[in-house]
Amino acid sequence: LSFHSHLINPEKQPTAMNLYFRSFLSLTLAAGGISLVVPEPNDNGNSVDVFIRNSNSHRFLKKKSSKGKFKSKQTKKAKSKNNLQEKYKAISTVNASGESTYTVTFDDGFTGGWDINGLDEIEETGGNKGGHLPFAVNAIFFLDIRIPSILFDKTPFSGNYFSAGVVQLSIDFMVHYIEFGGRAVSRDLFLVLKQQSLGGNGEVYLNGGPLPKPKTGWHTMTFDVPLQDDMPPGWAGLGDATYGDVLREVDDVAFTTSELGLVYGYHDWGVSIDNISITVGGDLKL
Repeated sequence: LSFHSHLINPEKQPTAMNLYFRSFLSLTLAAGGISLVVPEPNDNGNSVDVFIRNSNSHRFLKKKSSKGKFKSKQTKKAKSKNNLQEKYKAISTVNASGESTYTVTFDDGFTGGWDINGLDEIEETGGNKGGHLPFAVNAIFFLDIRIPSILFDKTPFSGNYFSAGVVQLSIDFMVHYIEFGGRAVSRDLFLVLKQQSLGGNGEVYLNGGPLPKPKTGWHTMTFDVPLQDDMPPGWAGLGDATYGDVLREVDDVAFTTSELGLVYGYHDWGVSIDNISITVGGDLKL
């Protein structure tokens, strides 16, 4: 569900009217169990499009989106994703504790199947060592970083996290800018794990905290994954599957700035990602 709302220009209308409009809209959405995320209108009284995130929301690129201020070269498209399993095996490393880590470094044109809102053009330099995946697009509701379902079961991010002994997932982020209504804003990053099968549907997610501040370089955001049946502290979920059920049959993973039940307007994004990793301590079958 999306709708368009014209915010009152604060320079031409009393502040009380502006507050009344925002309060009315907030109360209307709150009555439906939905929270509102809309900043104060900018100095030009620009209209704001908002989007309500629900459990079926994924990419939602605006049809006429324009490229952002951060101009990525994006000169090298991702190579063929054939033999994805073999390529993942080739990038695995083992530490002294016997844990294996699979890291997609975006080097040599290999995306590991990952994209940002459907875009997967690699930039060969400027990453947290080597290549990275940039994203510079305006008028996008939120970031959605995932592997398409047709490829997902061929990656180490899918399957039974209990038998694999999954320890954590991580991703490197560099923020050039995030703007809403012409103003800089901060957005949190969530890890979402889903189970979508005949046995039941469920989604669990963890808030990893705010994205790095703009122009502060590369930062690693880490998400620990407890292996248990009950919902761990800090995690939340929905659907008819338990936390443990989801982890025994993960068939979708996403890093996203979209929190379930919140309303989002069009944002301008200039970010880069690198080194998406999963660390396991057990038998990971590829």
